[in-house]
Amino acid sequence: MKKTAWLALIAIGVMACEGGDFSDVPALVDEEEPEEEIEPEIPEEKPFEGMTLSSVGGGAINYGVRDMLFFEEQLIVSGEFSQINGMGADYVGAYDGNQWKKMGRGLPNLTPTLLVHEGVLYAGGHFMHAKQDEALHLVKWNGNGWEEVGEGLNLPVNTLGVYQGSLIVGGDFTIAGIGSQDIPTRHIGSWNGERWRMLGSGLDGPAHTQILYRGELVVAGDFTTAGGESARSIATWNGDRWSNFGAGIDGQVFDLAVYKDELYATGIFNTAGGMLANHIAKWNGSEWIALGLGLNMTDPSSSTFDLAGRDLCVIGDQLWAGGAFNSAGGESTENIAIWDGESWHGTVPGPNNRVDKIYFHEEVIYLGGYFNHYDEAGFVAICKIEK
Repeated sequence: MKKTAWLALIAIGVMACEGGDFSDVPALVDEEEPEEEIEPEIPEEKPFEGMTLSSVGGGAINYGVRDMLFFEEQLIVSGEFSQINGMGADYVGAYDGNQWKKMGRGLPNLTPTLLVHEGVLYAGGHFMHAKQDEALHLVKWNGNGWEEVGEGLNLPVNTLGVYQGSLIVGGDFTIAGIGSQDIPTRHIGSWNGERWRMLGSGLDGPAHTQILYRGELVVAGDFTTAGGESARSIATWNGDRWSNFGAGIDGQVFDLAVYKDELYATGIFNTAGGMLANHIAKWNGSEWIALGLGLNMTDPSSSTFDLAGRDLCVIGDQLWAGGAFNSAGGESTENIAIWDGESWHGTVPGPNNRVDKIYFHEEVIYLGGYFNHYDEAGFVAICKIEK
């Protein structure tokens, strides 16, 4: 105790013994230094904590799901399957919230892409007819069955989008409007409902994905030139001409996303703009930047597929990545991971094989791919994430 406190106690004692006046006795004051405040620890962010994987309507699809979207209050899925919960559903099916349904006679082969444009559902894929009806790689749903669009294309369709009001189709093809138009589209073309149109002189290799970014159409895939100019695997079309993104990307790009006004690309590649990127990178408007250590696969492999980023989806203030990997930014995970703008977050366990599609609708996250879980969750190729 401080000296002043002891003196005050002595004075009180003396006055008490003498019956004195206490009014002038100094108050007890503790002059010790206040203890230093300790800042509370901020708990480590764990975005996946409390989340579980569960089935979608039984959710046993006998092979891979490649794309999904909502159309007329139903979840439409497409991919590389022939059955859903034991029901024949060739390459496409619909879930109304209670049960799975066929969509006409289905489609005849792998169908990797779906799109709703002006109230019409389109499907693109690797097929030469739509169950007895001629349809070369591109069809639309008429409410009862599938019908061809624009006399089709000569080789498979991988991606569908919309730019300046027209349907944009990308893929392996080199000719559109087979028979009457025979337009030399070279892997990318637009359909306005009546005619096909070339986008410049096109690309010299397949288009896998597309997105709108800062008012222009960005197309990515496995090519080296766009419009005759150097553009490694990614290029942008402004309605008149193609432009590149610097030195581009040294491998295949499977998906694109716009997150916090930056363009993200994922696929099978090692470098972007000449910098080590490990299967995922972002373009900030002037240069490519790696996302930490990127996506990796360690032994033993967690997937039967080659290491790759397959899909990107912006959910709230996070960017979700799916593919075939078991490490994101050096953190263990299983085929899905979250990028928060600065660091990676992984989850174990996750889907046990490749994730090809992450889809967010009305606060529910759906996953599609080539995974399976035969435990209490009991799903194959499709599931949802719930808290």
